Amino acid sequence: MIDELKICGHAAALVSAKRRPDDVLRVFLRRDRGAEFGALLAHCAQARRPYRFVEDDELEKVSGTRHHQGICVVMRSPQVWDHDDVLATAHEAQHARRPQRWLFLDRVGNPHNFGAIARTAAHFGVTALLTPDWPDAAGYSTAAFRTAEGGLEFVPVARLADPLRTLRALRDQAGVDLLATAADGQYDVWQDDPPRAAVWMLGSEREGLAPELRHEATATVAIGGTGAVESLNVASAAAVVLGASWRAHGDPLS
Repeated sequence: MIDELKICGHAAALVSAKRRPDDVLRVFLRRDRGAEFGALLAHCAQARRPYRFVEDDELEKVSGTRHHQGICVVMRSPQVWDHDDVLATAHEAQHARRPQRWLFLDRVGNPHNFGAIARTAAHFGVTALLTPDWPDAAGYSTAAFRTAEGGLEFVPVARLADPLRTLRALRDQAGVDLLATAADGQYDVWQDDPPRAAVWMLGSEREGLAPELRHEATATVAIGGTGAVESLNVASAAAVVLGASWRAHGDPLS
């Protein structure tokens, strides 16, 4: 059985279809979107993939959202990484002496936050997004892809059955530091350059990072500010720490 994903929104649909044209299964769009998606429709015709021009009400039913922006591309879902994929990638980067910029999201369930983080992660060259393999943990979804505006096509997502096992292996076997964001952090992201190989561990705004994860951290890092608010939104926090890592070490693929 094919694992399907409905991708809506102008930018997300354009990027996903361009990056993975062979994964397109069928397309629904308003007629006024025909010119913008001409290359996709030509590919569908050549590959014998069905497409239909429909009105907004049918698009809403097909896509399951009012925020379809006139396009819904039904595609195979991207491959989800697991523990072995993460460790293989870390060892390869370690051997090549490339910077590693991982992001672990603990109990982040809002797909819009997840999509915003993925967009930022693509901008700053994140190696992969790591999440627990729990039902309420955000991952690939229509809302996440739309919010990411193409970012999820550039950043792999790993769902980890045993997150602590994978994080410990990254630290102990692949030399990757585990950095926990915390208001009382040992270091300040504005003043101290992060290591070249790091997993930034972020928790949800409501619950923060789980104590057992913080316990495993190589170091804790604060995002200095006025103190007027208790914490940043998790997507904003991700943008700050990833920007600091980019400033210090640049593109991991260069």
